[in-house]
Parts: sequence; C-alpha cells; structure tokens
Amino acid sequence: MAIEPRKYETLYLVRPDISPEDLLTIQNRVEQSVAGNGGEIIKSEKWAERDLAYRIENYTRGTYYIAVYAAEPKAVTDIERYFNLSKNNVLRFMTVNYIEEEGKTAGAGTNVPPRPSEQEDQSAFQTPHSESEEQAKGGDEQPQEAAEQPQEAAEQPKGDEEKTQGGDQS
Repeated sequence: MAIEPRKYETLYLVRPDISPEDLLTIQNRVEQSVAGNGGEIIKSEKWAERDLAYRIENYTRGTYYIAVYAAEPKAVTDIERYFNLSKNNVLRFMTVNYIEEEGKTAGAGTNVPPRPSEQEDQSAFQTPHSESEEQAKGGDEQPQEAAEQPQEAAEQPKGDEEKTQGGDQS
C-alpha cells in the first residue's frame, strides 16, 4: 500500500555570500529528494534577503528560500538530513505541513486572522464589575430615594403642623 503524498513547505536560510554553484547544489538536492520519494515541486523560489534578529555563525544577514512540494514523509527526512550535513551553507531550516485553504492557491498569501467585531473590540475596554462597585452604585441610589422622601414630606404637611402654623382656627 503506497503512502499518499502530503504537501510540505520547507523554509531554509542560506549564507548571504553563498556561491551560485553551492546554491544550485542545495536546490537540486531538494528537488532530487522530492522526486526520489514520489513527489513533485509545487513552488521553489527565493523569498527574501534580510537582516537576522541575532548573529548566526558570524552572519548578520541571510537569504531565505522557500520550497513547497507534495511528497512522501521520507522526503522531509532526506532534505533535513542533507541540511544538517550542509551546516556551512544552510544556517537554519524549518519544514511544516502545508495546508491549502479553500479558494486559495498555493502561496497565495499569508494567513491573517479575522478582525474581531466592533462589539468584541469594545468589550476589551470595559472593566468587569465587582460586588463592591455594585454596592457603591446601590448606595448612590439609596440617598436619592432618601432625598426624595423629605421633599414628599415637605409637600404634604402633617396634621399637627397645620394646627400650629394655621394660627387660630376655631
């Protein structure tokens, strides 16, 4: 039973001063490993030449190459073994499973997470209410009610007050 080829993406970083012959050797070896394991190269290209975040073997710059291919898992093992043996030319490498999104072609762009809705954005700025805050709010409501009660009492005089304030009522 044959293993179904999977899609992989290998990103490798080479020295910036690598000779064209050495670079061609690396690229040919990747192609041979993929073809030798029943696969095919989907995309192979220079990605970028960039400053490195930290010094790697006295290099502060490097050139990134990317290869997307469909092959049996053994191809990944072969490629990574070769990269480990080529430490003087390949500074770093990484291979991941390549998942193609529906409606997009291989290498059509980067995965960007969806933006949260405005309601979610606003919830980030709201602080959760604690019980003490609720009591404080409840405390604010009680004085308002108490403040309303004296006004009602002032509007409706009591019977005793009418007799004394009303003067002579006979």
